Amino acid sequence: MDYVCTAGAATRDLMPPDDGLSATTGRESMIEHYKAIAASSRRMLDAARRDDWDQVSREEDRCRNLISGLKQAGAAGEVPIGRRQRLVLLRAMLADDAEIRDLSEPWLKQLEALLSGRKSRTTLR
Repeated sequence: MDYVCTAGAATRDLMPPDDGLSATTGRESMIEHYKAIAASSRRMLDAARRDDWDQVSREEDRCRNLISGLKQAGAAGEVPIGRRQRLVLLRAMLADDAEIRDLSEPWLKQLEALLSGRKSRTTLR
């Protein structure tokens, strides 16, 4: 299972309404897209922590739709958001995704520990 938020038509239902303002709206719209994706990513992590994989799947779909909307906004030439804000949100999403992967695939940690132990023993010989 791939739990990274990846991207449809339901995006408009998930985003705040456009109030029709000019250049500022483009910047705010972009940051709102990123914020909505980050919030969905966090809800996905919360569901994974509760072992609610059906909710994780629903949030993954929501993320996919939000990212599609973000791509469409970028293609429409909306003003990009501030780099710092975007990086903060992206880092949070990546951290959420890493923890979701740890929760959804605990055997990877076991395999890593096993391989790490073998590597150490091999190095000592």
